[in-house]
Amino acid sequence: MAMQRIWLALLLLPACLVDQPIEEETDTPSRRNHPPVIVHRSPSTTTLYLQRDCDVRFALPRIDDEDLHDDLVIKWFVNYEDDDQPFDTWIVRATEADGPTRLLPNRFLVLPLSGYEDRSTIVVEAVVSDGFADPMEPPRNRAIAEGKGVAVATWTIVFSEGSWCNIP
Repeated sequence: MAMQRIWLALLLLPACLVDQPIEEETDTPSRRNHPPVIVHRSPSTTTLYLQRDCDVRFALPRIDDEDLHDDLVIKWFVNYEDDDQPFDTWIVRATEADGPTRLLPNRFLVLPLSGYEDRSTIVVEAVVSDGFADPMEPPRNRAIAEGKGVAVATWTIVFSEGSWCNIP
């Protein structure tokens, strides 16, 4: 009886084989996108305690992107939940780069804080991408195109009373 089961199993075994597709290897490697990386940001602290009479200078002096031919776009937002339009937009051309490093030592976003009297805090964001999607795609003006990358620097400004500006 055991021998009959073995023979039956051997007869049915070939019926269970399934053809597996063969994937050809090509000489062209698949291109994997490398997202941008914010290496240095200024101010370096994420929470700033400042007075309303101050003007703050934000910067991204160094951004790296291993994809040497990618242009980068930096969209600056202030209180994105209230206003989804960029406060400012910078374009960093790949032709201006020295290898993967994009240096922006003399570019600053100057934000006068006196324009936010009705706030106790504000949030400033720099969204860096090598491929933004259509501006109407959610989240508006921040959506990233498929296969592209993003890096975000965020600062929270907490207003305090006083007349001095102590910007780190």
